[in-house]
Amino acid sequence: MDQYADWESACLSSALYMLGDSRYEVKTVSLIKDKVSSIGGFHVLPDYDICSVRDEYEALILIGGMAWRELGGICDASAFFGTISVLNQVKHTSNDLNDLKQWAKESYKDEKNYP
Repeated sequence: MDQYADWESACLSSALYMLGDSRYEVKTVSLIKDKVSSIGGFHVLPDYDICSVRDEYEALILIGGMAWRELGGICDASAFFGTISVLNQVKHTSNDLNDLKQWAKESYKDEKNYP
């Protein structure tokens, strides 16, 4: 996304390639396949948009940046936020409270803020 934290992605990809393990390849994914600009002014043309990303991958890493402050999660993204305790102490919703609790397990502790 625009305004991504370029230093985070640079540190991570450099570390992966310095390991010399050719099983892994860094690819970029964005909401759309148009050019995005980092906080530091770097421009990247993503390898994939969210609709064309491969079905199989070893890891998905969400790079920080200013755009996250304006985004929310829907569907199973809200359940993911529950697994990392992001929903605790904020008003939130999801597909279904029971599904959210089952998915997020002990990381989710804020049923009182679910409508």
